Amino acid sequence: MAPSPAEPPPNAAPEPPPLSARLAASAVYLVIALLGSTLRLRWSGGERFREVVRSRRPTIFIAWHHQLFLVSWLIWSKAVLRGLPLVVLIS
Repeated sequence: MAPSPAEPPPNAAPEPPPLSARLAASAVYLVIALLGSTLRLRWSGGERFREVVRSRRPTIFIAWHHQLFLVSWLIWSKAVLRGLPLVVLIS
């Protein structure tokens, strides 16, 4: 069965996001990076976190929805940039 003309071929690359979506994502990133750089963190169990990042084991971050800003900055700056494979679960 041939695909209909409106459907893309099954192995086609997805369309890139529009410029407005890319600009919005860049603006959100910039706000999070700027505000995140003003945070002063105090760790409870920080050595355990550093051990997990160093080991590169798959990790699940769990956070409450009202901590979404802090968690997004923390995940990006302390885990993603260091190559930690992770999934985030937000209540």
